[in-house]
Amino acid sequence: MNRIEEINNELKIIKECEAAYRFLLGIQSNGGEDNNAYLSWNDRINNCFILDSSITGMTSLIAYKKKLISERAFLKNNETKVRFEKWLDKPNHNKFVKYLKKKYGNNLTLGFNKHVEEL
Repeated sequence: MNRIEEINNELKIIKECEAAYRFLLGIQSNGGEDNNAYLSWNDRINNCFILDSSITGMTSLIAYKKKLISERAFLKNNETKVRFEKWLDKPNHNKFVKYLKKKYGNNLTLGFNKHVEEL
């Protein structure tokens, strides 16, 4: 499993924890019995504690989530750069331009952007 997939799995765990926390706050604000909601949130926050040693509560969990999102964006950007490095070589550049013109028309910038979005 590569790092991007690991980050996505960690973000799913964090999302579950945040949803349980919002549910707990909703029950508490409405004055309901919150024992089961607290136990559910506690189980999920324990799963989040395993992710990183810096997580101590919801504020540090949100900071860790932001860190993961920025790391994933950086990795995806580097992955895209590596994918297109072969097209930037002089022999392959002409093939790539012909491919873009054939598929997307004469506007190469628009064609390149659409090509990147499709990947």
